[in-house]
Amino acid sequence: MIRKIIHIDEEKCNGCGLCATACHEGAIDIINGKAKLVRENFCDGFGDCLPGCPTGAITFEEREAPAYDEAAVQENKKKKELQEKMKHLHEGGCPGSRMRMLEGEPIQPAQVRRLSQKGETAVLEVIIHQGKNRQIRRMCRQAGLSVLRLRRVQEHTLHLGNLPSGKWRYLTDKELQDLKGSDGVE
Repeated sequence: MIRKIIHIDEEKCNGCGLCATACHEGAIDIINGKAKLVRENFCDGFGDCLPGCPTGAITFEEREAPAYDEAAVQENKKKKELQEKMKHLHEGGCPGSRMRMLEGEPIQPAQVRRLSQKGETAVLEVIIHQGKNRQIRRMCRQAGLSVLRLRRVQEHTLHLGNLPSGKWRYLTDKELQDLKGSDGVE
């Protein structure tokens, strides 16, 4: 289809990134120090990026381009929001420097990995080191995430396997030995 879309003159572009920040749809990225229109179907043709360009490298043109895809833009925005929220859940460094506060209580940060995502719903693997009361739910709430379901798969060195919710079993001799040999259990 022929439609109005932006054009970026690479000769004029200084790579400042203001246009990429101004483009709410995510159609522009900075690649090798220059702005590039990388997702034509994300460009709505309204030109929010034009005033952000200090060198005048961005103009409009009418040409053959894929139609603007509002659904893809919204999906991309949700994915970016989730990635931004997840940044607050985990950070690296030595244990002493990684200590954080959760509702006024010091905690060690969790290790978080996204296993899958469909729309706004994601399956996360969360490894915590302290097990404070409702810690995962509180961490997610603080990051702006809601928890639909939690499933514990391991406690210390014990893998729970197919143990049904609310049930228990005796520990094997090996599990008892492993626990006695690890920190905190005598």
